Amino acid sequence: MGATEKFDACIRSIHLAAADPDRWSDALAKIAGFTNAHSAAFVCTNPRTQQPLALHVHEIDPAAKHSYLDYYTQVDPWLIGFLRQHRTLDLECSISGEILASGHKFTRTEYYADFASRIGHRWLQTGIVELAESRFAYLGLYRRPHEDDFSARDRRRYDHLLPHLRQAFQTSQTLNSLSARLEAWEQALGALPTGVVMLDARGRIVETNRPARKILAARDGLLVRDGELAAQDPGSHRALSAMIASALGAATGADGGAAEGQKLRRPSGRRCYVVRTAPLPERDGLAAGVVGEARPAALVFVSDPEDSPEPPERLLHRLYGLTPAEARLALSLSAGNPLSAAAEACGITREAARTRLKRVFVKTDTHSQMALVRLILAGAGALGRNPSE
Repeated sequence: MGATEKFDACIRSIHLAAADPDRWSDALAKIAGFTNAHSAAFVCTNPRTQQPLALHVHEIDPAAKHSYLDYYTQVDPWLIGFLRQHRTLDLECSISGEILASGHKFTRTEYYADFASRIGHRWLQTGIVELAESRFAYLGLYRRPHEDDFSARDRRRYDHLLPHLRQAFQTSQTLNSLSARLEAWEQALGALPTGVVMLDARGRIVETNRPARKILAARDGLLVRDGELAAQDPGSHRALSAMIASALGAATGADGGAAEGQKLRRPSGRRCYVVRTAPLPERDGLAAGVVGEARPAALVFVSDPEDSPEPPERLLHRLYGLTPAEARLALSLSAGNPLSAAAEACGITREAARTRLKRVFVKTDTHSQMALVRLILAGAGALGRNPSE
C-alpha cells in the first residue's frame, strides 16, 4: 500500500473513531504505521489537575496504561514540559519530545527509568488535538531506544493528519454531549408518573419512558401493533388514531394540533387510561438534522389512574409542614375520597376532619379540596416517585 492509500486509510479510521471510541485502537495502529511509530497513545486530561479523562493506546501493555493513569501522568516530563511551554509553541504542527524535555535530561528522570524505558518509549512526536481550560487532548507517537528520532518526512505526515484528528475529536465530544443530554432526559422522563411515547412522522414508536413501557407491557387496553400504538377497544382505537393523526399533521405543517384528554377503555375493567397528544413541529434543535419520516414528530402522554404515585407522609411534612395526621387526611382526599370517607379512614368525625382540613389549607396555601388534591398529585406526587421503579 502506497503513502496516499495509507493516508486515506488513516483519515477513514480517524473519523470512524469519532463516532465509535472502540475504533481508536484501529485508528492509532494505522497512524503509527503511516508515521513509522512503534506505539501510540491518545490522551485526554485536565490541564489544571493533570487528571486523565480518557486514554486510548496502540502497542502499549494494559498494565502500563493503568500505571500511567494512576501515577505517571503526574511525573511525565514531556507532559510537564508542554504545560510549561505551550504558550510559546507552534501548536498547529506536531512537536518533538526533544523540545519538551531534552534527551540528556529526559533519560535521567524517574519517568524514563521506571516507566518509559520499560515499555520502549524513548522518542516522542506529539500533536495537540485540543487545548481548553478544562480539557487537553493530544496524540503521542513513540519510538524505541534503539531507534532514531522521527524523521522530517514522518513529522510532515503527522502534521497532515492533525486537522483530521482535531475535527474528529470535536465530533466525538459533540456526540458524547448529546448522548449525555439524552440520557439525562431519559432519566427525567422516567421519573414522571405519566407514560410518554415518542412517534416518528409515520406514527411509529421511536422511544418510550419507563411508565409507558410498563403500561404497554400490561396489554390492558393499550399495546404495540406493528410498531404503532393501538387500543384494544375499537372505539378507543378510532379516537386514539384520530388524535395521533392530528398531532402528526400539525408537526408537518398541516391542520391539527394537540388533543385534550381522551379515555381508553381497558378489558380488565380497571379505570380508563387518559391519553393526550402533542405535535413536535420542525424547528432548530436536536432533531433538526433528521429528515424525512424518521424525524420525531409527536408525543403521546398516557396516565394510569390506577397507578397514581402516592406521596409519602414524610415528604408532605418536609414540603408543607403537615403533621402525620394532617398528611393522612390530605392523602386520603388526593386518592379521590370525599371528606366523609376520608374522615372515616382517619378514624375521626367529619367535623374534626373539617377542622384538620382548614389547617392543611393554611399550610399548603390552598383554599379548596380541588386545589389541594391538584397540588399533591402534580407536586408531591411527581416528586415522590422513584425514577428507578
